[in-house]
Amino acid sequence: MLKLFGVASSFATVICLLIFAADTVYRIIQNPVKWQVSSIVRALSVASLLLIIILFVCNSPVAVGVDKDLNTGMITNYKNMKPEKLVLVMNDEVLKHTDIPFGESFMIVNDKLQGLVAKDGKVSIGCSLVIIAKKGRYF
Repeated sequence: MLKLFGVASSFATVICLLIFAADTVYRIIQNPVKWQVSSIVRALSVASLLLIIILFVCNSPVAVGVDKDLNTGMITNYKNMKPEKLVLVMNDEVLKHTDIPFGESFMIVNDKLQGLVAKDGKVSIGCSLVIIAKKGRYF
């Protein structure tokens, strides 16, 4: 949501700058003697500073999103971490289906997880797993 706000704000800032520039050109053409450089330079510098701040906000490392594997139906919600690839593995084979026999072991593998932060030489993450049956029951 923050990135969306940042991008929308930057577009609005660019549009405002273009309107301001067009208005300034129009005023220069109409009254070339009364034009003051200092007020325009001040306004442009403030607008440029706001644009730079907004662009830095858009480049924040916070990753939030949802990915869905269409083969298995597995949905991944992530915040502050983003897996490049999430796969379901059983018997050392990547599954493209959800037909897992009852009692069989399987793994969910997050490949190339980005956004992990080391603190005191250790990395700790938290996650949860929700399994929903075809009838909509949670396990």
